[in-house]
Amino acid sequence: MVHGVVLGVDAGGTRTRALVLDLATGARGRATTDGANWTVHGAPHCVARIREVAAMAYPGVRPDSVALCVAGYYPRDHAAEAGEAVRSLWPRAFAVVRPDIQGAWAGALDCEPGILAICGTGSIAFGRGRTGAEARAGGWGPLFGDTGSAYWVGLAALRYLAEAADGMATDSDLAVRLPTARPHGDAPNARLREWLRGIYRLEWNRERIAGLASDVVASARTGDAVAAGLLEQAGIAMGRLITAVEQRLGESDLSATFTGGLAENSPEVTDAAARELARAGSTVRLQPPRRTAVEGAVLLAAEVLGGAEAQSRARALLDGGR
Repeated sequence: MVHGVVLGVDAGGTRTRALVLDLATGARGRATTDGANWTVHGAPHCVARIREVAAMAYPGVRPDSVALCVAGYYPRDHAAEAGEAVRSLWPRAFAVVRPDIQGAWAGALDCEPGILAICGTGSIAFGRGRTGAEARAGGWGPLFGDTGSAYWVGLAALRYLAEAADGMATDSDLAVRLPTARPHGDAPNARLREWLRGIYRLEWNRERIAGLASDVVASARTGDAVAAGLLEQAGIAMGRLITAVEQRLGESDLSATFTGGLAENSPEVTDAAARELARAGSTVRLQPPRRTAVEGAVLLAAEVLGGAEAQSRARALLDGGR
């Protein structure tokens, strides 16, 4: 049996999570701290967060292998400094640094061939085929990407409300629900035009706009046709991302799954995605996600340490075995 301590880190823009697993004894530790996006925060900040969360998870840990899955990490731009950073933290450990989507994929698909589509604040799809080939689609960010995401749904709702304020859109519950659910100051019943102008005044960020998606879901469930239409379009966009990855991998009958807040809380979106996949002739088999992203990072760390045997041992421990 493979022995050793493995460390997996899932470093996202909002939170950084660590999971330490001793493959010999089954001992483990978990911790969470602030976000660590390599592009946004830079290497020193990310290294500090990773060091902090690893120490919180397992004080004094000296891992034999490490997998860091980090938001905003692009191997072409950051591999050299990331490698140096890992060696400074754990000079004797086997280590890999990957984009965060790969840890999420490893968890959701249990490191088996397939495609993961993340439908949260942003949107992206990533897949690995049976030959080890990889492909991705989406992930272009809020300026000209994130199609089908919570941010995209929130922005589409705001565009509808602007047309409604100008008398160019059909009636919808959204025109009442959104200003009431997300009031500015002490005026929950402010006129729609004033409410929309307040968004500029208050400089809403991407996350706050994405938060409107939950109100769109609520309106859709009351039978609002406009809200339902926005979720349908979001689902179609997510289906197209999966199809794009499937076609680039050139394989059939792959597993596929969704993660992310909008996907997890809106079956309207995932159902629409399934319909789009059927319409496009996709052969993917949709299934629920199996594990979390930080558990996926641990599986990648185990793979680096001892291949399939170590990964199998890590799976057994994560599933509660000894």
